[in-house]
Amino acid sequence: MGAGWGRRRADFGMDLFARLFARAKSFPPFGLGPFASNSRGRNLAQNLQTAAAPTFGSQRSRVLESRCSALPRSSLAVRFSEMRKVTKRQPKKPAKMKADSGEAAFQEADRKYRRAWTLREGRRLPRDAKGALTLFLETAAAGHVGAQYSAAHMLATGDGVRKNYRKAAALYAAAAGQGDTNAMYNLARRYEFGQGIPRDLAIAFRWYLRCAKESNDADAMANVADFYFEGLGVVKNDRQAYRWYVRAAEANHPRALLRAGYMAHEGLGRKADAAAAVGFYRRAARRGVVEAMFNLSLCLLDGDGTRVDRRAARRWLTKAARAGHREAKRLLKREGWA
Repeated sequence: MGAGWGRRRADFGMDLFARLFARAKSFPPFGLGPFASNSRGRNLAQNLQTAAAPTFGSQRSRVLESRCSALPRSSLAVRFSEMRKVTKRQPKKPAKMKADSGEAAFQEADRKYRRAWTLREGRRLPRDAKGALTLFLETAAAGHVGAQYSAAHMLATGDGVRKNYRKAAALYAAAAGQGDTNAMYNLARRYEFGQGIPRDLAIAFRWYLRCAKESNDADAMANVADFYFEGLGVVKNDRQAYRWYVRAAEANHPRALLRAGYMAHEGLGRKADAAAAVGFYRRAARRGVVEAMFNLSLCLLDGDGTRVDRRAARRWLTKAARAGHREAKRLLKREGWA
C-alpha cells in the first residue's frame, strides 16, 4: 500500500492548498491573516507584543499581593506552555459532509474519509499515517470538514508525518469556516502565537469568542475572559472579563475560578464580595490550583469573607508550600507551623 501512495501526483499538495487558500478568503465574518490582507490587525499584534505586562492595582494587603503575583499571563512563553488543546483535541469520528455536491461525490468522499480514519488508527489494517494523510487531504479538498480537521491535526502535531504549521493553519481555517468549533479554537491559538500564520491577537480573540458562543467550551470562554481582562486584541473590559470567567468557572475551569475569585474580592467588573471570592478560591484549591490554596489560607487566617479557621489555613498553606509556593513557605515559618 505504501508504494501506491508514493505514485500519487507530486503536485497534488500544491493544487490542494491553493484551493484551500482560495476557499478561506470567502469565510465570514473575520479576516484570516495570510488569506486576506489585514494590516491594521497585524499592526495591533505588533504593538501588543511590545507592550508591558498589565498591572492589577495597588499593593493594599497580603491577599492582593498574592493575587497580583498569580495573574499576569501576557508572557508569550507562559501562555505557549498552555497550548494543551492544540495537541489534545483529537479528531472525532464524525460527521458526514454536506451532500451539496451530488450524492455520488458525497458517498465517495465519506468512504475515503472513513478509510483514512482506519489507516490513521491502525484498525483492521496496519497503521499508515502518510497514507491516511493523503486520503484526508483528498477528502478535505472536496470540502469534508472532518477530513480538514483531521489533516490539520496530523500536520500540526506531527502525528506520523512531518509537521507543517502553515498547511495546518490553512486546513483549520477551512474547517472553522464550515462551523467546526474545535477548528475555531485551534485556529485562534495559531493566531495568538503566530504559529504557521502571522500573529494577530484581534483575529484570535474573534475566533475564541465565536468558539465560546457556539460550543460553550470552557477553555475558549476562559481565553475570551483573559483577552478582555488584559486588553489583548480588544478594548480592556473588566465587566465582560468577569462575566466570561464566571461562565468558564461554572465548568470548573481552574484558571477561571482563580481569576473570578480575584475579581470578586477586589471589586473588578462587579461589586466587591469577599465571600464569593472565598467560594471561588475554595473550588479552585480543591482542583489543585496552588495560588488559590495560598489565597484561601490568607482569607481563613484573616477572617476575610469567612470565619477565622487557623487549622484549615494551616492545611492549605502546607499544601501550597509542598507544591513549591514560596510565600506559603515563608508564612508557615512566620506562623510557627514550619
